[in-house]
Amino acid sequence: MGFYIWLTIICFILAYVSTLLYKNKRVDKKLINIIDFAPYLILIIITGFRYNVGTDYIGYAQNFLILHTHDIPRVEFTFKLIVKAAYLLGLNQQFVFLVYATITYIFIFLSIKYFDQKGEYRHFIILLILQYVLFNGFNTIRQMVAVSIFFYSLRFIVNRQFLKYLIFILIAFLFHKASIICLVFYFLLKIEIRKIFLILIFSPAFLLTDVANKLISYFISLSGNSWYEIYLTQFNNHTEIAGGKVLFLFYILAIFFTFTSKRVLYKSEELIIIKLFIWYLILMFICLTSVIATRILYFPMVSIILVIPFLTKYFKGKQGLLFIRYSLLLFICLLWITSLTGYKDLFEENNILDYSFKIFMN
Repeated sequence: MGFYIWLTIICFILAYVSTLLYKNKRVDKKLINIIDFAPYLILIIITGFRYNVGTDYIGYAQNFLILHTHDIPRVEFTFKLIVKAAYLLGLNQQFVFLVYATITYIFIFLSIKYFDQKGEYRHFIILLILQYVLFNGFNTIRQMVAVSIFFYSLRFIVNRQFLKYLIFILIAFLFHKASIICLVFYFLLKIEIRKIFLILIFSPAFLLTDVANKLISYFISLSGNSWYEIYLTQFNNHTEIAGGKVLFLFYILAIFFTFTSKRVLYKSEELIIIKLFIWYLILMFICLTSVIATRILYFPMVSIILVIPFLTKYFKGKQGLLFIRYSLLLFICLLWITSLTGYKDLFEENNILDYSFKIFMN
């Protein structure tokens, strides 16, 4: 666990320096870009060269070996292509993890540069990325690539460029099939916040309906695809509702944004993030009782990375800004501690998250 604490400290310092450099207009832009990208480069290296780290690592390593001689029909074309490239270059499975990590963090970095163009929130953002992307990137590897591409494609919703948005979602689909659900966000994010409010208020009632599993059951009967039936068995059809306090805080925060978004001069791209966050909470209540349906939450989850720093916009003056910045820093650190504590079993019982490093040469 100590490794991740030091990783967080180093990335936070670099991101904070980046924030300071953005404020100094005399600093060379190339230097700013280098410092700005440095935390993401570190995360690429840490994620790409990890060895035997994460719950899905062994499965990916086994698929890497199987694909050398046999086909795996369910695996996406992009995974097979990356594996083939690794074998042609004489490299091992570490190359696959490095490619996925590189794509993921480059798209996330480009997305952050778009939504935080003045570099105001870099230090807050990196702490939230370490919490919501790093460990998920150790497990749902292919999906996190798709999530990062979806994150990048949000700019096309802002600019009303449906064709470009569609192209990027189709690219994301090549990495993980669940990303097809992102097509609905192009239309959901066009709905005004005040019209979403009623759905948000009553969304906790979805916890009593088990609507996600019912929709999955309907999809199976309609498509004849029996693969997902395992998630409807007695063992898999229900997931415990964890992190209730954080969920409640996010729910209150979503309600707060619905009431106050018009009082602050939010840019169009910022409003897209706020609406995505609101839909994230609604979908959370819809999907939380289903093991497999919770996977779609990773896509709107990226809104958390930006929406929490947006709270600084509600405070003016030097003292007000100092208060909210230190308060947010404390809150995000508490979230990070809560998240790390949630992974405690993976550190203590089976050492799945104990970090080890390996290069990609055989």
